[in-house]
Amino acid sequence: METSVTRIALVFVFVCLFSPTVDACHSHDDHHDHAHHWERASLDPDRIFLSFHGDATSSRAVSWRTSGTVKKAFAEICVATSSASFSQFAVRHEATTEPLDLSLFPSNPIKKPVNYHTVLFKDLLPDTLYAYRVGDGKKRWSEWIQFRTASKSAKPFSFTYFGDSQNDLLKYFSRTIRMAYKTAPNASFAIHAGDLVNRAHNDTEWAEWFKAGQFIHAQWTGVPVTGNHEYKNIASLGAGTNVAMQWRPQFNLPIESTLPESLHETVYSFDYQGVQFIVLNSNKEIELQSKYLEQELSKPNYRWRVVTYHHSIFSPSGRTSENYKLMLSQWVPLFEKHNVDLVLQGHDHAYVRSQMPVRKNQGKDGAIQTMYVTSVSGPKQYPVKGDHLEAYRKQYGLQSTRKAEHTQFFHVIKVDGNRLTYQAFTATGEIYDEAMLTKDFASGSKQLAEKIPDLAERTFANTIPYHFPKEKKVEAQQEAAKKYLASKQILIAAHRGGYENALKNKAPENSLANLEIAIAKGYQVYESDVRRTKDGVFVIVHDPVIEKETTGQGAVEDQTWEELKSLRKRYRRFGRDKLGPESQSRIATFEEFLIAAKRRILFKIDLKSDTKQHFEELLALTAKHEMLSHVIFRVAYKDVGLFKVYAANSKSFPANLLMFKTDSKEKIDRVVAEFSPATIEVTYPKELTPGALELVKYAAAKGVLVEQHAGADEAEWKQQLNAGVKMFHTTKPAAMKKFLLELKKSKEAEKAK
Repeated sequence: METSVTRIALVFVFVCLFSPTVDACHSHDDHHDHAHHWERASLDPDRIFLSFHGDATSSRAVSWRTSGTVKKAFAEICVATSSASFSQFAVRHEATTEPLDLSLFPSNPIKKPVNYHTVLFKDLLPDTLYAYRVGDGKKRWSEWIQFRTASKSAKPFSFTYFGDSQNDLLKYFSRTIRMAYKTAPNASFAIHAGDLVNRAHNDTEWAEWFKAGQFIHAQWTGVPVTGNHEYKNIASLGAGTNVAMQWRPQFNLPIESTLPESLHETVYSFDYQGVQFIVLNSNKEIELQSKYLEQELSKPNYRWRVVTYHHSIFSPSGRTSENYKLMLSQWVPLFEKHNVDLVLQGHDHAYVRSQMPVRKNQGKDGAIQTMYVTSVSGPKQYPVKGDHLEAYRKQYGLQSTRKAEHTQFFHVIKVDGNRLTYQAFTATGEIYDEAMLTKDFASGSKQLAEKIPDLAERTFANTIPYHFPKEKKVEAQQEAAKKYLASKQILIAAHRGGYENALKNKAPENSLANLEIAIAKGYQVYESDVRRTKDGVFVIVHDPVIEKETTGQGAVEDQTWEELKSLRKRYRRFGRDKLGPESQSRIATFEEFLIAAKRRILFKIDLKSDTKQHFEELLALTAKHEMLSHVIFRVAYKDVGLFKVYAANSKSFPANLLMFKTDSKEKIDRVVAEFSPATIEVTYPKELTPGALELVKYAAAKGVLVEQHAGADEAEWKQQLNAGVKMFHTTKPAAMKKFLLELKKSKEAEKAK
């Protein structure tokens, strides 16, 4: 064994000493145990990015990164064929190499210089599939990557568009861009509307952005737009706020010679099969760009015109600045004057699609001037403020048609003759919004046809948060839960909140009004049931169907929250086939219950078989409202395996919040050993038996709080108390409270003697 280890060590030393390249072994200052291999530059090309540069029918630019030791690099390109022998016809181009000193940004963990290499492919054939690769010209090559040049004629094509990716790029943006590729693999290019990363010069974030998209960045031609997060001042780069140091070397973009150097490679335009695309920089020098915009939009013979920039002019969240005022006063009139069809934006971390109607001579119904879209592809999310949208409608005539909050999106836009089809997809590939513009090229007039799917509007209220609290915060809430339970003598868990006097109190079971009554009456625990709607909203409903509990009909899972929230709750009737009278209360969401009860009462949530697979979503909502110390999930013992999987997948899993139903010593032992629960339920058949009471004693001896359904009468309640029951699940919470108070007085009287 020692000989083998020694041999391995000697081989390593030999390679380090005699390898012809420095990169064979990492030097001391480039070794970072916390850095991923894909963050470190090496001899192999990475961060390959394809971009427009010149005529889209005959040229493309490609950029890539290597370690600083690669001084010369090359790209090869040829027409792609179905035969593997295509590569023998490849033409080699030597790259332009530009070093980048990552240490200019002190926070970059890897500080050694890297090299970026760029090649401009020229004189390509129109509408032709090409294959290319990049490398050092020897052994270090990328794979062959394919793209198609644009056609000289106005053939149908599609492209994708992404709002801000910005945060947690590898975690969350990866699924968005990969689902986009799966949905529209033949898209010609991808527009990234700014805030690609959160911290402009942070190379770790750029590494994540490239890792998230992987080969997609090299295969789809990319159209990057500068956002405010692509700018940050670095003193060593000179005065003023600087665009990300990686921007120009890693994106080989067109340079508009009529603009100052400060706007180079951030403001540009390109033509694609009869469509004009203009990329603007909404961060700076708006007036200079207005002249450029006027110049570009004055060019004739385009069938469609698309403009993209970062800051949303009609901000859904109402954020304004001096640039917004200039954009509103200068760009919007130009869009109107030149009949711009589509404006693609980011910045506000929400989704809104709006239309500017034709101001002069309204024309036919549905006639519009310009469609404005604001979107987000990453996890950072802001609310949409309806009062701002209403203000835009009154002042500018902007009509907002479709909105969403707390949702990651990508978009597919298809151009086919006089039709432009716009589609918004969620990160899971579900189509959320669709509209079609039909254009009369002779007059320039457009008609809008809405094709919005029958899905409820997504909001913060009916979606789950992306970020679970940090582990320490979760642990603190777990400890708070144990302390809270330990501080209580006997807890009354009111079944569905208690409904003994629901009609008198005007508070039907499982309603917000009923919740307030339960708190006022001093019940320590509110027991309720959670169901999930068709569109993913968790609601407080007992039965899988709603006939007995509401004025509606059908299964909860078959209806949207929008449909359910208009229904009225019914008061409970015990008689068979009889419906109770209507109330003024409506169905409440689980999140509304959490907000209303904020640490004023414990919840015991009965996790039904049709909601247990959504436990992580319920847990995330509970954590979001900091209620982990005040919620217990009652689960079936048969699901021990499922919850072990949940626990294995999360370091922050609050296992002690699970209340397993048990009916044997073996089950109690397993649950206590594997989950360390704060509570446990001991079940029994229809009648309370001595065996059930023995199990209570057994579980109580394990140091957990034992819950049981209350027995038939006070005599049985006493038996349960003596055995060690600390929580009573009961349909008679008022009677139970009275019983416990009288018992307490009786004991105090005995002590006084």
